Amino acid sequence: MDFNEGRKAVKPKILCVDEESEFSNALSQALANDFTVLTSSTASQAKHLLNVHQDLAIILSSPQLPDGSGLDLMTLAQSLRPDAVRAILASKVDPAKMIEGLHRRLIHRVIFTPWKQDTVRLQLFEALSLHQTLKDMRALEKLAITDPVTLLRNHRFFQDQLKIEVTRALRHERSLSLIMLDLDNFKLVNDRYGHPAGDKLLQEVGRRLGEAVRNLDTVARYGGEEFAILLPDTKAENAKLVAERVRQRFNDNPFLVNGDSTLVTISLGIASCPEHAVTPESLVEAADQALYRAKGQGRNQSVVASKLRP
Repeated sequence: MDFNEGRKAVKPKILCVDEESEFSNALSQALANDFTVLTSSTASQAKHLLNVHQDLAIILSSPQLPDGSGLDLMTLAQSLRPDAVRAILASKVDPAKMIEGLHRRLIHRVIFTPWKQDTVRLQLFEALSLHQTLKDMRALEKLAITDPVTLLRNHRFFQDQLKIEVTRALRHERSLSLIMLDLDNFKLVNDRYGHPAGDKLLQEVGRRLGEAVRNLDTVARYGGEEFAILLPDTKAENAKLVAERVRQRFNDNPFLVNGDSTLVTISLGIASCPEHAVTPESLVEAADQALYRAKGQGRNQSVVASKLRP
């Protein structure tokens, strides 16, 4: 059976990590018609391949490698390539370690050797089916936490992440800052150009906000034309610099709405934990009150919340 029969799709990729090159070569030959097999004899080489190849469908590794263990490699693979089916390939294993790996979802299965060609092909096709299921599940999960207009994280995700970050900041005595921002006079844009044009503008707002922050920050659509930015390990004074940089980006770059160059300014409120609040709810409230002050003082500015009273 040729997996690609009747279709022009690229062959699914398998990464096989084993210091015995004879075994890897035999596997490559056996699967050549159905898969693209990448081979590595060390964990360090495998880590490089994990970073380079984002479309890995299956990852196979022996339990022990010259420079590490198979389960340690699978821990990295779980983080970098969560959609890939991960399997330990060995003649004998430590049952306790394998059970722990299965329990922690570091691996999905154990494939025992020596293997017969038809048997291993059948197992890998079954793994390929699981790979598609994992991809579908992640797509549904992403849909559940994504705002459909801006493609930013939605309010639900923001609330969950806010709780996580506040807990982490308090536990490790680190700073966490929150910026709440609102588009000034956005209603006028909708009234003049219509809601479809307003949605396109919001999409561009989401793109600009995403480009203005670090990968570890969270940008979310809070609701309507209001957005939230979570900045871990960031004090209020540094968050103020971020807010001003974002605000200036809007001032310097008007939006193109239905062919018209339209300047849309933003107002921002900034609050930090534990300086201004020590709970998720109070942090949002402090940032929101600062935002309200920014709008009341004339809009197109950023304001830092008042400090907690001792």
